[in-house]
Amino acid sequence: MKKASMIDVAKVAGVSTATVGRVIHNNGSVKPETRAKVEAAIAELSYVPNQMARVLKSSKSRIIGSLFHYSPNGLFERMSQSIVDEAKRRNFNFLEIDARREDEETTIEQLIGMQIVGLVLIAKPGLSETMLQKLKLLNIPVVAIERGYDFPGVDNLILDDYGACYDVARRLAEYGHKRVGFISVEYRGNRLVNNKLSRVLDGSVEKRRHDGFVAGVKDFGLDDDPSLIDDLMQDGYIVEGGYAMMEKFLELDNPPTAVFALSDQIAAGAMQCLHKKGMKVPEDMSVIGYENLLAKYLVPQIDSVALEYNNIGEMVMSLLIDRMGNISMPSKTKYIDMKYVERGTLKKIY
Repeated sequence: MKKASMIDVAKVAGVSTATVGRVIHNNGSVKPETRAKVEAAIAELSYVPNQMARVLKSSKSRIIGSLFHYSPNGLFERMSQSIVDEAKRRNFNFLEIDARREDEETTIEQLIGMQIVGLVLIAKPGLSETMLQKLKLLNIPVVAIERGYDFPGVDNLILDDYGACYDVARRLAEYGHKRVGFISVEYRGNRLVNNKLSRVLDGSVEKRRHDGFVAGVKDFGLDDDPSLIDDLMQDGYIVEGGYAMMEKFLELDNPPTAVFALSDQIAAGAMQCLHKKGMKVPEDMSVIGYENLLAKYLVPQIDSVALEYNNIGEMVMSLLIDRMGNISMPSKTKYIDMKYVERGTLKKIY
């Protein structure tokens, strides 16, 4: 069967080859409806751009595709680099796509057309059961990182957020803190994607973090005042949210003595609020961040919870290769270790 060309894609989509080129290379202005037509044509024809065709020819289909979700703090990019390094070590080609567009499944169709032998999903909770089933039928193993899937044939690599946040509560108690403001983010479970059910693992990242800290609050005798731990941000991991939450904490009749924020970005916003109020960290308020990506660049540098990147690539590649040998074996879930990084912003108050 003749391979599709850019001209074929243009004919099916009813656009010029120049427009097809802009969509493929993601440059220039393309209307959303036009982009959708071109992407649909690419998927229908299983079109592979010339430069990717050369890779396919030389790589003997040893291509692993990866979709990752853009993060301003660079977390997922760091994860991806660890996998890239290990894939190269094992003589695989690794194709990364920043899947910020809503129609991620069209992107996966393109990857399937490129004859990928495995797929890595980094923080991508939105694939439908239909797509996951298709990947399984095509014998394409899938590893989901950070946000996993409860679906046969999908292996998950999850951050030990529950244990890490539980440990932060223990540490706060050891330093004499009772009232701790916990700045968390609203969490969701399974959801519909393009009217199709997405089988996300029970308990999102945010829920695991929240549940771990709340369990620690209970076990180590911290104050379980709902105004400190149950007011969840709805706009994601943003600086403005941290600022707003800190304002709320400071308006309480009995404000907290420490704040634990579920990202360094959120912590940065909280610290801006403290600075505006003339308060110092940690003299007037202890502050702990999470993910340890911005913590050392703040003033002062703050304590944070970091993940261990070193063996992520090895864990992912091992899961993929194991499943290449047996696509129907039971799904596995492995955990990435976290560690607490001290920089002196958790003050002892006893």
